[in-house]
Amino acid sequence: MILMHSYTYRTYPLKMALRKSIEYGYDGIELQGVHYDTRNFASGLESAISLAKRYNVTIPVVSFGTNLIADDANERKKNIETWKEAVHFCRKYGVKRINGGVGSLVGDDPHNYGANGSAIAKERHYEMAAEGLCEIAKICEAEEVKITLEIHMNTIHDSALSTLKLLNMVDSPFVLANPDPGNMYATPQAEEATEAIKILKGKIGYFHFKNCRKIGEIYDYSWPLANGALDNYKIVKVLYETGYGGDMCIEYCGLGDPGIAAKEDIIYLRKLIADVLKVS
Repeated sequence: MILMHSYTYRTYPLKMALRKSIEYGYDGIELQGVHYDTRNFASGLESAISLAKRYNVTIPVVSFGTNLIADDANERKKNIETWKEAVHFCRKYGVKRINGGVGSLVGDDPHNYGANGSAIAKERHYEMAAEGLCEIAKICEAEEVKITLEIHMNTIHDSALSTLKLLNMVDSPFVLANPDPGNMYATPQAEEATEAIKILKGKIGYFHFKNCRKIGEIYDYSWPLANGALDNYKIVKVLYETGYGGDMCIEYCGLGDPGIAAKEDIIYLRKLIADVLKVS
């Protein structure tokens, strides 16, 4: 399936994202926190699912996460329980995957991605995250709901190698990676996208697409998939060559009318996939 990330329509109500996902030919949406109440996960998810059913749109993925690397042990314990409850309610409402992270790790400047996340992580951060994920993974297995850790700036899983380190510590088929080449492009310690995919071969459970260009010192995300600095044909090709055949999601994070990119991107990505499969 190719999903639309609801963050694409972050300045609009959820019904707009749902309606446009149908109009443009997406297979469903990933529900992001701008469109449901993450503090009241059960009621927020129920409300979003109810609305999606009215539009005949599926929500197979929900964005969610809690801080598993907090120094306070009681806070970590509370956050683990919160995530377990989220897994339970995802199963109840037919959501198959939670896409998220284990918490942010930043230094003096949250915008200096090269000086945050895995660049300053200590072994204890990975140990705390792995301990929490191992406990959550047991519930995931029982409820048949998977977690994917999005490679994202300012997290300890901001590169393929740091993500693989954490996944190997957890060692569960219910906790996998979600590479996001757009995020990696802006993160100095992250690998080039095709290399990251090779590193995570067999550990990828979901995949995000967005594009970006570096203009001066600014990373600009106001580009459709076809026009940014990332070569998505090569990315799709390596994905299939390494055996990935799962769900993908397109997320537009730029300015302006999101419908322009959302409409073009699904056509472009489907064509890329067809071209890759044709020559493989």
